[in-house]
Amino acid sequence: MRFEITIILSMTLFSTSFVLGEEVLLKCDESESNYESQEAFCTVSGFYVTHSQNVKMMNYTRANMTKFMKFYDSTLLYLPFKLFEHFPNLRTLDVSFTEILDVPRNTFASANYLSFLNMSNNNITTIQTSVFIGANSLIRIDLSRNFIEDVNEFSFRGLQKVDKIMLAYNRIRNLSKDVFFENQSLETISLENNLLEYIDPEVFSRLRRIREVNLSNNRLKSLHPDTFQLAYGIETLLLGGNRLKEFSLTDKSIFLRLHLDSNQLTSLVINSTKVVRAENNSISSITALNSNFLEKLVLGRNNFTDVSNITNITSLLVLDLSYNKIGPLNVTSFEKLRRLKELYLRSAGVSKITFGMFSKQTGLETLDLSFNNLTYLNLNIFFPYMSKIKNFYIDGNNLTEIHGIHFAYAFPNLVKVGLSRNRFNCSYLHTILSPPFLSGFVELHTEPENSTEDSTHIRDIVCDSTQHENPSTNIKPEPEIDVLRSTITRLESHGRRLEVYLLALKILIIILICVCAAGLILKYANCERRRFSGQFGRNGSIVFRSTATMNSSMEH
Repeated sequence: MRFEITIILSMTLFSTSFVLGEEVLLKCDESESNYESQEAFCTVSGFYVTHSQNVKMMNYTRANMTKFMKFYDSTLLYLPFKLFEHFPNLRTLDVSFTEILDVPRNTFASANYLSFLNMSNNNITTIQTSVFIGANSLIRIDLSRNFIEDVNEFSFRGLQKVDKIMLAYNRIRNLSKDVFFENQSLETISLENNLLEYIDPEVFSRLRRIREVNLSNNRLKSLHPDTFQLAYGIETLLLGGNRLKEFSLTDKSIFLRLHLDSNQLTSLVINSTKVVRAENNSISSITALNSNFLEKLVLGRNNFTDVSNITNITSLLVLDLSYNKIGPLNVTSFEKLRRLKELYLRSAGVSKITFGMFSKQTGLETLDLSFNNLTYLNLNIFFPYMSKIKNFYIDGNNLTEIHGIHFAYAFPNLVKVGLSRNRFNCSYLHTILSPPFLSGFVELHTEPENSTEDSTHIRDIVCDSTQHENPSTNIKPEPEIDVLRSTITRLESHGRRLEVYLLALKILIIILICVCAAGLILKYANCERRRFSGQFGRNGSIVFRSTATMNSSMEH
């Protein structure tokens, strides 16, 4: 009997302790004495909840003043029940990285003041219907990096003030055409890295305020021309990493950025866009409407052979034609691109650089001629036009020597230079990497070598050590440096004299015009005065006539 009573008591105590263990206390790391009257916040660290536990919140006298809450190194599984009843004025809630599985309905029923919600990097698979009802003030919501597969027409119901929704890195395959019907304040939508194959044009067409849409790295094969039909002014559209074979939003201007990298495009039409990226396609032709807005055009790894319509876009600041076989080039190829600051011609089939080819690019700061077929290079070609060059790359050519003036003269503002993977003799390379040929402050850019185990290196650049030549014999004498300098000095002096002569001539012409004008005005004034004061006689004198004079003559 005693044994049975002991067992019963033990089981009762165990059952009681298990029930007590069902509740876990949620409390802020900060003590109430640390709360400031206007900036009350709550951080929670090391908080873990299992499926068999309920969350109980500790009472705070200043809970009504708490506006910010964030969980660190915690596991929630779900949002604590009545969280917003306990913290009614919460503005920002960050529950990222807390392994949340589900967000039940009525979770946000009392979240009247919640503006920013971060639920990223969790295990959410579904957005419940009308789950955000009650969060009427929500402005931004981040649900990226979860496992969401479907978003229906009621997922974001009630969020009339939300301007940014982030759903990147999920498993979304479909979007209901009315999914954002009530979100008329939306400006930014992030849907990159999902499984979207098709988007109904009505999904975005009614969003008048939409400015940025990121659909990169999905499976889209097309985008309907009316997708942004009612949008006032979409600024950024990111479509890289899809399967687009054509792009036809020509009736809608993408003002700032249009990204189309890594698709299957064969041609491209753009309209009034500032920055366009379309690398890694099969594009062979491009049409730019209202091209005066276009400043950056990146078209690397396409099928261009003729770039005449590209080099007519005079507003360009950055142009990348790398990995297109556009060579050979001539002296007028870039004549109209006078605003260029960056030009990339890496592996573009360029075999020769001629004098005057870059004479119009006086503001150029970066020039990449890497991995072409250059066997001869004379730095006099770039002098004195390209004095603003900071980055100059000629890696991966077949150069054995560099002719003309030194780098220090050709590019006085040089910051980085690429000389690797050429055929320089080691002694020669050592010389051109040293002053006065190259300043010691210039950084060396090096391309990785295929096999460098048994190769000789100088400052990480592989060189040929089989020939032992005197460096001085490899560097050509440069008497033309002084000739060029004196010629430029004479030209500059002559130009200044011409400017003085022109200025003097202008002043003389102005003085003559003023004198002639003054004479005409004076003559006109005299004529007017005479016309009003009397008449002219034959000899030019003024004759006054009156009836009194005439009568006197007759009497005599």
